[in-house]
Amino acid sequence: MMKKGFQMMNVGASSFLVIFTVLALVTFAVLSVSSANADKQLSDKVLESTTAYYQAENQAEETLAQIDQALSQGPSPDDTTLPNLLPGGCTWDASSRTIAFNKEMGGGQALAVSLTLPPEGTTYQITRWQVISTNDWQPDNTLPVITLN
Repeated sequence: MMKKGFQMMNVGASSFLVIFTVLALVTFAVLSVSSANADKQLSDKVLESTTAYYQAENQAEETLAQIDQALSQGPSPDDTTLPNLLPGGCTWDASSRTIAFNKEMGGGQALAVSLTLPPEGTTYQITRWQVISTNDWQPDNTLPVITLN
């Protein structure tokens, strides 16, 4: 005589394996999308920063061309006539014989350029070509501590 009973399908282990595999694949897919999104945001910021730097550099080169033109007109300018020959935004320090100017890059940064003139002649030496921060530094002195009321 045959026993009558419920027939059980032995699919428990394989079902758990398939469910675990699908969950793992979904998790990795979500992590991949999240990572790709973060990479895109970072590359957009780098593109923005690089574009701003090269625009500021081009403006600085144009200012250098104007300074070259001003210095090449006639004899070597003295400390009193030189400030009148410089383009707008340039400062002249007679004690160190330095011409300085900044070109804004946005985002709290600027390209700072300094030129040093020798006592004789109209050539100059670029002594500074540097990206600087134009924002005041505000230190974060807060310390996150649990406060109980």
